[in-house]
Amino acid sequence: MTEVKTSDTPDFASLVSVRLRCGKELSTEVAGTIVGKREPRVVRVDKFELEALPEGAVLVMHNDDKPGVIGNVGARSGRRR
Repeated sequence: MTEVKTSDTPDFASLVSVRLRCGKELSTEVAGTIVGKREPRVVRVDKFELEALPEGAVLVMHNDDKPGVIGNVGARSGRRR
């Protein structure tokens, strides 16, 4: 675990980033902040900016951009519930 403090967050008063590494090459980084005084938000997953409430389970996957990949994952996940 490494803690880095910087003032280089122009869009947020505070930002927490977590990086998960799998092996030497594959990693995923998720960043979050607090909106207002009590509203947590996920604001970035890797290079993708978003605004999401951190609730429930989240699936993050790396895949080739091919037709049907995401649909197949969704269909299989739905059958397993």
